[in-house]
Amino acid sequence: MPKPMRHLQTLRMWLRPAGIYWLPPLLWMAVMFWLSTDIFAAEHTGGVLWYVFSGIAPRVTYEQYTLLHVLTRKAAHITEYAILAYLLLRAFRADAAVPWHWRWALLSLLLVAVHAGLDEYHQAFTQSRTGSVADSMLDIAGGLLVLGLLWHHWQRRATAQPRTPLAVAVMDEHPAEVYAIAQVLQAQGVPYVLQVLESRQRALHFFDRLATQDTGGGPDLLLLDFAFPGVDMPALLQWLTTLPGCRCLRIIVMTGSEDPAVAEKARVLGADAVFPKPASFQQFTALGDLIKAVVLSHRHA
Repeated sequence: MPKPMRHLQTLRMWLRPAGIYWLPPLLWMAVMFWLSTDIFAAEHTGGVLWYVFSGIAPRVTYEQYTLLHVLTRKAAHITEYAILAYLLLRAFRADAAVPWHWRWALLSLLLVAVHAGLDEYHQAFTQSRTGSVADSMLDIAGGLLVLGLLWHHWQRRATAQPRTPLAVAVMDEHPAEVYAIAQVLQAQGVPYVLQVLESRQRALHFFDRLATQDTGGGPDLLLLDFAFPGVDMPALLQWLTTLPGCRCLRIIVMTGSEDPAVAEKARVLGADAVFPKPASFQQFTALGDLIKAVVLSHRHA
């Protein structure tokens, strides 16, 4: 693959996660900025809420309505920043296999606090609204509340379903493709350990060590570039099937050839599946479904 095309693919792989994970919190911040303008001041929302409350409970008194109006607006503060905290945590997590890390939570809470302070500062310069430290504390409490609930939820899931990391070895000399494989593995939500065999020397050392092991101790999955330079891949596949330490090893061959005979040859030699190398990251995500079908179903069998 030409270097300019490889750099372009790498750039696309960086931009796509940025758009998926960081665009939602940025858009939500823009919505929150709009909600903090005079349009949504108490004097403007009061009439709408009075119409709703009087329709639901015709006998509501003005004192009761005033209390409900205040509580509704405070609940809106908590809800807005709870949503923001969730979106920020999702952005920091991105495609990571683990669902929770304290660093992500602390950074999310820090950005929530900064945005809450700037939001109240902005309101201080509007005609119908005022900045309030108490509202900023309420906003931060909303973010802290949802982060605490998410932590509790994922703690319960982790305790109920402990999982062994998936050991994956990748024999590929292209950094962009290795990065794409790592992103695909993370997107599956399964903990994994990735070992990259990017050179002939490192690959031969890995297979020599694998040959000395008994059943177990090797990787769960081996991803092989069928056109890896300096290696007789057909001979390697045949040899791997004879090793005692590879009886539980699942092998997926990756090939850039569109010739069906190549895929058939790889399967005959011992590959569990063949994955055609795609031209874009979006198409690369299909590898995740293949890994689930070949490896995860085999582990649970």
